[in-house]
Amino acid sequence: MKKSILLVAAIALGTVASAQELNVGVNVGYGFGLPGNTLGQSTDADYVTGPQTITNFDGSIGSGFNAGLNLGYMFNENVGVDLGLDYLMGANVLMSETRTVIPTQTVTTSQYAQTSQFRISPSVVISSGGDGLQVYGRAGLVMPVFGNTIATAENDQAGAELDYAEERKGAFALGYQGALGVSFPMGDKISLYGELNGVNLRIKSKSSKVTRNNSGSTDNLPFMTESQINTNFVSELNSSSNSYETNSAGYNTNAADEQLTSTTDFSALFIKVGVKFRF
Repeated sequence: MKKSILLVAAIALGTVASAQELNVGVNVGYGFGLPGNTLGQSTDADYVTGPQTITNFDGSIGSGFNAGLNLGYMFNENVGVDLGLDYLMGANVLMSETRTVIPTQTVTTSQYAQTSQFRISPSVVISSGGDGLQVYGRAGLVMPVFGNTIATAENDQAGAELDYAEERKGAFALGYQGALGVSFPMGDKISLYGELNGVNLRIKSKSSKVTRNNSGSTDNLPFMTESQINTNFVSELNSSSNSYETNSAGYNTNAADEQLTSTTDFSALFIKVGVKFRF
């Protein structure tokens, strides 16, 4: 009896071990920003005839090219876990635009944002299993580890063209992500896969620094104060803050300016293709 139990246990352990699987996947893809928060405004102002029209820009700055590495472990053919390591090279997204008609010309001022982020995405995987085509789903978290957003502004005013840029960093944020995909084996240890990967991520501003400020041929950056170059974003402004609005008497131009933080939407829907290696 004891030998029978040991035999059954050995067979069961062997079955579990054979079902367990380590896998590594590499993928590339492109993400399309999803409608979300208001990014900015589109303004048409005519100072010759008088009319003015203002509309909101809604959207996300999470679109762009993505390259990723996935480390996975399947407990059996249907359930597993996955750790995604992704680098987003964001698209240059139009944030706001103003067209101003003045007596001598029409001036267009545009503001853009382009982000780069390295993200970690732990998730749970559910797969149909089997030897042929497999359908799988994945759901979990997304955490930006490092990155920044470059905000730029420009206009085409003759003789005084604006060329402005600032680097913005965000506070720690935790978002959600999920995917639905198909995997097709190309051999015993290799498979191709494609998936739709949705990311829901919003990040609060933490700080910003002006890195370029040119007006025509004039570089304005050397003439700017510390408070004009650097900004810290906070959740509250009071009489102790380095904010001209709430502490004009004690405002220090030799220290970073303080402003209320805002939230930017980085949500996107990615289309990815990749190769997975099983061990």
